Amino acid sequence: MSATQKQFVIDSNNASNDASAYGIEVSSDWWSSSSTPGYWNTGYWAAATAETSDPAVFWFESDAARCYTVEAWWTAGSNRATNITFMGWDEGDSEVGRATVDQTRNGSAWNKLGNWTFPAGRNQVLLSRWATAGRYAIADAVRLTPC
Repeated sequence: MSATQKQFVIDSNNASNDASAYGIEVSSDWWSSSSTPGYWNTGYWAAATAETSDPAVFWFESDAARCYTVEAWWTAGSNRATNITFMGWDEGDSEVGRATVDQTRNGSAWNKLGNWTFPAGRNQVLLSRWATAGRYAIADAVRLTPC
């Protein structure tokens, strides 16, 4: 099944996602939270920034190659990363897009990451934790809208 022919949101709460079409995966280094107001739906995942490749993985199945406007939602706070990177990856492990954002700003709103073209198959929007230590990465929701 594929939900990619129309706009859809991949939430941090898999109970709100269509498990056959899209969801989120995080390691045990991420924890769920709802302590900062302005989150999407029921809360978000948080992780300390570090020099590690341990991303939050927003994944989705696409039935055909398609351009998407990719947006992300996070709760802003003074302890958030100022240079955190979202990346689009396809099933063949090729990067299709990248955006670095400041999560101390523009919280509780959809923030455009770019227009990225994904092929058919299982694709991902990754939120990397790789940033200066001492801050937090927030993985709340990703919205994809066909271009």
